[in-house]
Amino acid sequence: MRSEQALQRCCLGLVALNLVFVYLTGAADPLWLLGLLALTAAAPWLVRFRDRFLYRQAWNLGAIAFMGLLAQHALNAELASVLQDGLTLAVLCQVHLLNNLRSDQQPDLLFFNTFLIAIVTGYLTRDLAFAAAFLIFAPLYVVGLQLLTANRRGYDLEADVTRRLIHDGCRRSAVLLLLSLLVFLFWPRDFEREAFFAGKFDTLDNSNRAEVGFAEQLELHGLGDVATGALPALRATLRRGRAADVPGLLRGATLAEVRGSDWYPLQPGALSGSASPKTAWNIEGRVAVRGTEAAVSTPILLELERLDGRTERLFTTPDATRVELNAQHRAGVLRGSYDGSLKYSKLGRLTYTLGLGGPPVAAPPGASEPDLAPYLQVPDEAALEPAARLADNLVRRLPRDHGQDELVDLFVKHLANTYDYALPGADGAARTLTQFLSAHQPGHCEFFASGLGLMLRSQGVPARLVTGYRGGNWDDSTRTLTLSSNDAHVWVEVLDPDRGWVEVDPTPALSTATAGLGRLAQAKLGLQRGWEQLTGFDAERRAAFLAGVLRLPGRAVRALLRRSGAAFGLLGIAALIAGLRLRQRRQPQALRQYQRALRKCRLRPVGGETPRELLERARGGELGPQRVEALERATLEHEAERYAA
Repeated sequence: MRSEQALQRCCLGLVALNLVFVYLTGAADPLWLLGLLALTAAAPWLVRFRDRFLYRQAWNLGAIAFMGLLAQHALNAELASVLQDGLTLAVLCQVHLLNNLRSDQQPDLLFFNTFLIAIVTGYLTRDLAFAAAFLIFAPLYVVGLQLLTANRRGYDLEADVTRRLIHDGCRRSAVLLLLSLLVFLFWPRDFEREAFFAGKFDTLDNSNRAEVGFAEQLELHGLGDVATGALPALRATLRRGRAADVPGLLRGATLAEVRGSDWYPLQPGALSGSASPKTAWNIEGRVAVRGTEAAVSTPILLELERLDGRTERLFTTPDATRVELNAQHRAGVLRGSYDGSLKYSKLGRLTYTLGLGGPPVAAPPGASEPDLAPYLQVPDEAALEPAARLADNLVRRLPRDHGQDELVDLFVKHLANTYDYALPGADGAARTLTQFLSAHQPGHCEFFASGLGLMLRSQGVPARLVTGYRGGNWDDSTRTLTLSSNDAHVWVEVLDPDRGWVEVDPTPALSTATAGLGRLAQAKLGLQRGWEQLTGFDAERRAAFLAGVLRLPGRAVRALLRRSGAAFGLLGIAALIAGLRLRQRRQPQALRQYQRALRKCRLRPVGGETPRELLERARGGELGPQRVEALERATLEHEAERYAA
């Protein structure tokens, strides 16, 4: 393949990747992009018509008509649509250039546009798919620039030279990607700083697109695409206590009002009775306590740093007895709610200390019980029917004198063991609660929790949903639990007459949920988690990573000392490799190049054959002229070096 043909293929690949980039942002209609992709793929066959007048005029008229449609759309749409139309127009220009460049024209504008499209779309999406596409784009772009430079000078390089140039471009791009990764990892970044264009342009149709993260309400009707990410959300450092004392669930908001299959917080005034004394907070300044003894001391102290600046919620646990804001948070106001949740009046980062394990809070004499009616509310029969029907079928398995605990346990085990878990937005995942419960389509935690809540309420058991966080990454060296937006979770709280609100989680653990996945799905999940860790690589993770790297040599030496046999074996292998490399370097350079040329031609001397005789045999064989020419040069240089010696 000569350099001119290689350049044409690079241009085709770059335009195709531009279409992929725009598709991943969701800024253009996939049907439009599919048509442009078909025209891109047809470019090698349409090349014969590029110099014909009618062909070029048809393309120009088509581009003008398309621009007219975009102009009409811009006049009737909001400002946020400008970027969508601009990206669509940009890829249309790329396809137009690819199919209309004559043989005497250079694709400089195509390379300039493809760079701009990559930069803009990289700003608009952080998906793993974009990173994978960019790993293909980078070497293709670098190699294309090198081929463009050679082609501009009027050289149509031979296939062998073109191949070496492509290899050189791939090596250069690999170095550039590695340097970019190092800069990305270790250059200080501010995760709280608002993006430059934040709120100015919106390339996605958010009317039917959800984003994974903490939410203060659940809307499950017709759930469309789900955008995943790994934004830092919460960091919990254990200041006092054992690692086993770190709570598995951190609650933020409770949802009790049901409308169809959607859940919302109770409106003020919805409760006719007082709040439960066991959940009520006594707030004084920066401190909130339950009971009197809890204000003195708690055996477990957990310092939490709220990294998500879009919520006022403080994340606590049902058994928390003390919450204290750090000294720098004096300007805001701490507020408690009927359900035991807490809010701070200002958005942004917030650091506070959570006291756990204090003495149980007893209800004062004469305290009234909360109104249970909102927690028994059921939606209209059409939305409730799948959950009520499933609950009725399961209740038949229990004895007539069964208790509430047996009922709850049966429902939880049935959901966790019978229904499959799917990550939000996964292919084949349920989009509605009916699909999840009736059609047994896999679903995520919102469907498990909503299904359990409706099932319990259909049987007269007070229940509410709770949103917060579960899981995260525990670092034993720093005693820190780090949670991202992907660790957002929904579970259920059931009102027990004796114990109060009890946490119940019907969603299977992630390890159990992914156990039945195929190897390809597990590999995809692993890559997604790795990418989430990479994009959330903040200053604290950077420091922990560097500390781990600095400790590696010492750990390796200690491990080798414990296994002396393995140490001597590794030293022997290293010495052997070093000896072979030294022996190769002692050989004359021309001899090494001659041997390399022989390996490329797959030739070997036979019966004391001289280099000249072997060259004559190669000329009479089926080798291409480029390889024969390369072997001839190597042979002459080898003989010249040998005679000089």
